[in-house]
Amino acid sequence: MQNESSFDDWEDEITTVIESQFQTTRSDAQAIVEVHAFTLSQCWAKGMNAEDTALKIIADVRSTS
Repeated sequence: MQNESSFDDWEDEITTVIESQFQTTRSDAQAIVEVHAFTLSQCWAKGMNAEDTALKIIADVRSTS
């Protein structure tokens, strides 16, 4: 089972990818991740890596824009 520390690292990697892809601030990228908490938890449960999870969140953001 994955622990809290590795979840935090994984979430941080996702935030970094989103920050880079949208060329936005760290706080804006964190807000995007927070808004997609359900997707985040699903991806974590499935064992998805940070980059694939970030790309899924980015696709979700773009489909609702």
